[in-house]
Amino acid sequence: MANNQPVYWKQRNGKLVSVDEMDTNHIKNAFKHLIKHHQNVVQQANEVVDKYNALIKKRKAERGEASFNLNGDIAQSFNDDMEQYEMEMEVGMTDIETGIL
Repeated sequence: MANNQPVYWKQRNGKLVSVDEMDTNHIKNAFKHLIKHHQNVVQQANEVVDKYNALIKKRKAERGEASFNLNGDIAQSFNDDMEQYEMEMEVGMTDIETGIL
């Protein structure tokens, strides 16, 4: 966005108002709205992350332990890499926040 282009705030009634023309109280209220909205988004993201992690743990538990023996260094290395990959798939909130911000 170029500096010379106007930026608009959409009000509850759908009317667009130039941010440059907003009075101080209106800007304060808009900023409070943004803070509350961000908190709600983070809370919802936390809930999604928790559900995802619970699903991953459930699937791991259902799958159980493998009942076969790996023969050779390459097979063992591949298996170790996959276990590491699965652990990395569990997402933390910082990952989500990084994507949002």
